[in-house]
Amino acid sequence: MQAAPVRRLFGSSSTARTRSVLLLLALLTAALLLEVRASARRIDAADLDMQVRDLRRAIDRYRDDHGWYPADPSKDFNSDGDPEVLKRQLTWFTRDDGKPADRRDADYRFGPYLREFPVEPRSGSQVLIVDQDRARALSRLRADLAAGNGSGGWYYEAQTGNIEPNWGRSSLAAHARARRLVRTSS
Repeated sequence: MQAAPVRRLFGSSSTARTRSVLLLLALLTAALLLEVRASARRIDAADLDMQVRDLRRAIDRYRDDHGWYPADPSKDFNSDGDPEVLKRQLTWFTRDDGKPADRRDADYRFGPYLREFPVEPRSGSQVLIVDQDRARALSRLRADLAAGNGSGGWYYEAQTGNIEPNWGRSSLAAHARARRLVRTSS
């Protein structure tokens, strides 16, 4: 006796089957799209984590070779904190004072630490902000960046060697959610 309400809802039995199949296909398609989006967020988060790790390693290797972080205001050749010079310091050869050159020789014997300076994947920006005045713990830097209005690219502190994506409130929250997805799916 339950077939009558189904027929009223969907029409004849062949039409009902067709609509049921279409409804099922729509639900499966929606589920598939949600999984594809979640997968893309996991890939973006993993890519970003890898780029941040590579940047930190390069900065630490520079410090190991020179005794200070790049763009250190009191010791480095790039004492003005010029972002373009800092990128060259990480991707070219450097001498003991940190001055970069595109060829290795007896003076320019350190580095390069990166093949190329990475684009921040979420914004597609290579903008680098160099902060020579602050020395914050990484957790504090992250909290301050989360509270700000970052527009993408990278934020680097010369006194601590900390580097993070320069995102504002909404972007950092989205990345934190994606990082949780990566941890739970691993």
